[in-house]
Amino acid sequence: MLLGTPVGLGYLTHPLWPADLASRAGAVVVPVLVGLAFIAAALLLVAGTIAFAFGRGARWLRYRLRWARALDDAGLTVEKNHQVLVPQLASVTLRRAADVVRVRMLPGQAPADFAGQLRGLAVAFGAATCNLRLVEHRPALIELVFTRTAASMATVKPLFGGAA
Repeated sequence: MLLGTPVGLGYLTHPLWPADLASRAGAVVVPVLVGLAFIAAALLLVAGTIAFAFGRGARWLRYRLRWARALDDAGLTVEKNHQVLVPQLASVTLRRAADVVRVRMLPGQAPADFAGQLRGLAVAFGAATCNLRLVEHRPALIELVFTRTAASMATVKPLFGGAA
């Protein structure tokens, strides 16, 4: 308060010259713009966090959190020296209708091992279907394509009643 009073009185009592007008406007406008920029940045941070938590981020996290248990339930893990080895989740690529999950298989595993468990993996990760693709020039890598929406799950308008 003590520091603000002389500064405020100085602004009010100082002669108003055109050159001084720009410095006074800058002294008022710049802090307001900086404050608005901080508020906008905070809102974007909150909106981004919410979008991540409830959108694509939740789908990405679904694979990371459920990976070991889903593969163990499907019988795709290997026990060696009293240790359970799980195929590595190499990457997750999220697309509009499907998610592509790259898997680094364990030594001794074949794509056919995964091919027999596709339906169970689709159910475990909440997908409509799951397909397997081989990655060229990478024999230990496969891609699991989890389809989020099937053609039969498209929106259909009701014949009678209901909102249009």
